[in-house]
Amino acid sequence: MTTWRSRLLQSLLLALLASFMAIPAAQTARAEDDPMLQVATALAPQVIRVRTFGQWQEAENKGFYRGILVRKPPADGKPVAVRLYLQWLQIAKDGTLSVVRTITFPKLAEAEANVTDFRYEKDTGGLVLFIDTLHARTRADTTWELFLRSPEDYDLRPASN
Repeated sequence: MTTWRSRLLQSLLLALLASFMAIPAAQTARAEDDPMLQVATALAPQVIRVRTFGQWQEAENKGFYRGILVRKPPADGKPVAVRLYLQWLQIAKDGTLSVVRTITFPKLAEAEANVTDFRYEKDTGGLVLFIDTLHARTRADTTWELFLRSPEDYDLRPASN
């Protein structure tokens, strides 16, 4: 003999099952149908974060910045490395984008500083990036300041709070 509680529970379970059956299954996108999906799937698995920010202009050229965090797995007794690459993306008159320049920061690699995050502020002389890092071996956290005036003219140092 079933009780009213067991009948209620059965009814709720059947209703829940029916609601799941009504939800359409997710469609798997196909790269040949979506050119933007081709771009996304071509992204290397070592790229763990991409962020666009700010604006730049040189004469008639203008665009924005893109920061990319790339993870290198441990090898030959060396720990995981996460490096920051900074790119200048140019916006053409027709709206297409191109990478004008890419730089990295050897000082961070020499300090065994794995980048965990970064944020920016516009500065009168250019751009300031605050780069959060963890030391690859000790896990000590440090924030670095990058004063970026141009790809060739920048100053990178630990933050002086």
